[in-house]
Amino acid sequence: MEEAPAGQLYRDLYEILKEKEYFILTTNCDIQIPKAFPEERTCQFQGDFSYFQCSQPCHDKLHANVAGKTVELPTNVDAELLAKVLSNPEMAALLSTLAKSLESK
Repeated sequence: MEEAPAGQLYRDLYEILKEKEYFILTTNCDIQIPKAFPEERTCQFQGDFSYFQCSQPCHDKLHANVAGKTVELPTNVDAELLAKVLSNPEMAALLSTLAKSLESK
């Protein structure tokens, strides 16, 4: 899902709106809106599939969604920044390769 480009519907909507004043408030969590629209013009107030939180309200830690797996992040890691880095296929591949090489040691 993260590697796929924005769907045609989102690209068409962007073409309609790009010269207008707009702000998108969405409950969609499929990572399509950020692919088609500038971050400063959108709000996904329910989050998206880039990161998760524990279903029990025991803490506020976020878990990055990496290749369909959740990973607990240390509290000093900026989960949103990490999600943005991982949404770049080249960076995700680089970090995945690095993680695999560290696991084998």
